Amino acid sequence: MSTFEASSPIASATTPPPPPPPQDSIQSPSSVAHHNKTPHHNLAVNQKAVMQPVFRYRRWLEEEKQLTPEGQAESVATIESQLPPLRGAAASVSDYITQLEQVEDQLLEFYDGNNNKFKKHTWDLERAKHIEYQTIANSLLKSVGGSLGERCMDPVLIGVGLGKFGSSGRLTSLHSSFLSYFIPLVPRVHCCRY
Repeated sequence: MSTFEASSPIASATTPPPPPPPQDSIQSPSSVAHHNKTPHHNLAVNQKAVMQPVFRYRRWLEEEKQLTPEGQAESVATIESQLPPLRGAAASVSDYITQLEQVEDQLLEFYDGNNNKFKKHTWDLERAKHIEYQTIANSLLKSVGGSLGERCMDPVLIGVGLGKFGSSGRLTSLHSSFLSYFIPLVPRVHCCRY
């Protein structure tokens, strides 16, 4: 039985416990009975929904880079694209530094200017990612009888499957970035990767 919420990036499904393992001479009947009583929960998270703050930030940044600032001849995107490469056969660090010094003031004005526009959007991105991860963490803890505000009374083991992950958008794996948020948040819950 699966339940999906349209407004949430999280879809939860409760799966029935797997069949007991074949009984051998080492396993006692009581351990098989205990295995059948262990609930298994599966929490599926839509990566595209969780990464929306990152996508929104990237769209904003690309739009801002295309604009030509007042009093300047070129946009930041044009300036950055004209810098010599740092990788490949034609790479030259000395050429890159020489040209970067010529446009450094324009780039610093964009990234660290007085209006703090870049810093504000970066901070908004981090805050939005925190809220998304908090929602996932709370849903994960609710599936095992807890929440962010209260501890689980029974021992809980949470396994996070890393699976296969590939991205053409230079995204980090949702598993590793979520675990780096989740593990310090709930230190008494035992998490393992498989």
